[in-house]
Amino acid sequence: MYFSGKFVEQDQDFAFLLYEMSEAFAKDRYPSLALRLAECYCYGIGTYQDLDDAVEYLDIALEEYEHYIGMHIELKMYKNGLSRARKLLKLIKNDKIPVIPVGLTMEKHYETYFEFLYAQQDRFPEPHYPIEMLEQLKKENPIVTFPEKREFNTMLSHAEAGDEYDMYNLACDCMMRFENEPSNKEIMNFVRYYLYKSACAGGEYALVMLASIYEEGVHVE
Repeated sequence: MYFSGKFVEQDQDFAFLLYEMSEAFAKDRYPSLALRLAECYCYGIGTYQDLDDAVEYLDIALEEYEHYIGMHIELKMYKNGLSRARKLLKLIKNDKIPVIPVGLTMEKHYETYFEFLYAQQDRFPEPHYPIEMLEQLKKENPIVTFPEKREFNTMLSHAEAGDEYDMYNLACDCMMRFENEPSNKEIMNFVRYYLYKSACAGGEYALVMLASIYEEGVHVE
């Protein structure tokens, strides 16, 4: 949407940032995403021009497009993507891509990203205390084994002090413990609050976890 200006004001630099974040967390190699990143690196859209990186992404795109088409998945988007990837690779190999002067910066777009996050604060108000389930956990002070072995209250104190890493870990631990509880609204609001706070502090994993909660409609109204 941002790359093409569809439904929103066009901002291709911001689109590159979103592509890059998507690629960082993708478990599979998506040919469309690889092609889009290749085009960005090829033409210096949202990032410095880097034809070597563009070729690497094009190789992934070509391999995956050919794989799907070889499986007789004759979708138009795969054929179009394969054609685009081949043409772009040919241009690069034949030195037909103009050199772009170095000097781009992503600073403005990171600012836009965080401004957007901060503007969502009303969606994630600070929880009302005491929270019964949380108080019980504090009393028990169990040993948390993931991502490392330590006491729950230690993790909680770090999160309350604003530690981005432990805000995420605290939220994940509470969500796993109470996601099947019938009366878990307060603790899940607590989880979302700390995922949001972690994301605002730069926690990409917290952002992905928060997005997945809303995508699946889990514990949200």
